[in-house]
Amino acid sequence: MELRWAYVPALIALAVAHYVLAAIALRAAVGTRLPLLDTVMTQFTAAAANRVTPSGLGGSAVNVRFLTCHGIPLRAAIAAVAAMHVLGGLADLPMIAVASPLAGGEVLTSLYEAAADWRVLVIAAASGVAAVTVLLRRHRRRTDDDDGRWADARAGVAGLVRRPRDLFITMAASAATTLSMGIAFALSVLAVPGAAEPGRAGTLIVAYLIGASLSGLVPVPAGLGSTEAVLVGALLALGVATGPAIQSVVLFRVITHWAPVPVGVLAARRALFRPRRTDPASRGESTFTAP
Repeated sequence: MELRWAYVPALIALAVAHYVLAAIALRAAVGTRLPLLDTVMTQFTAAAANRVTPSGLGGSAVNVRFLTCHGIPLRAAIAAVAAMHVLGGLADLPMIAVASPLAGGEVLTSLYEAAADWRVLVIAAASGVAAVTVLLRRHRRRTDDDDGRWADARAGVAGLVRRPRDLFITMAASAATTLSMGIAFALSVLAVPGAAEPGRAGTLIVAYLIGASLSGLVPVPAGLGSTEAVLVGALLALGVATGPAIQSVVLFRVITHWAPVPVGVLAARRALFRPRRTDPASRGESTFTAP
């Protein structure tokens, strides 16, 4: 694969920043000064778990385990992690609203003009079929656990509302994780010769924000297949040739999505199997209370 290698170090740095920001969001959500390095490494382990479980369930379980290892009550840990996921999704909405007027016009226009392109139609149809199939299966298997998860999320959000500073940090860090991936996606495209020019970076970021939102509707492990299909389709709609579009998405997914997995596996023992209850006097009591 021919690349503009000057973009790759920045791409790797953004991938690492994504996990640091996720750790900051988790610490704010639980309201406790957890060890930053341990929290960051746990996010790598959570990401590795998400590669084999749908809808982020594996990553949530890893974070809950990590919090309980550090003395957070189980119920409070579950509620904080649930709240972080809910607020993270909400935090992306204003960012998309602000970014769309800047570069979203070209994205939406290109998507409309590409509606007749058979390649985009095939990708959209395949993604739609996959989404409907998975959602129908999930509906058949639905249990009272769904209601329990929403109750946990409500409890977590209620706890954060009483702590405005932590609420702001949680949402800001969550939005920054998405933005860092958007910038990384733009750099991945720019790193492939002939894919796009630097002047289109803003458009590529908005394309990622829209594409990531759509791919997230398909609850398969790690968005496997759906994310790649949506991002390739978005690039095709923006006029990127098929070869460079595929190369760009492969580069993006390898560095930001798959490369962190070995780190997460190696960090799993540190994050999950060495319970270390931090002295409350040194970390400060958790201010989180679940109703």
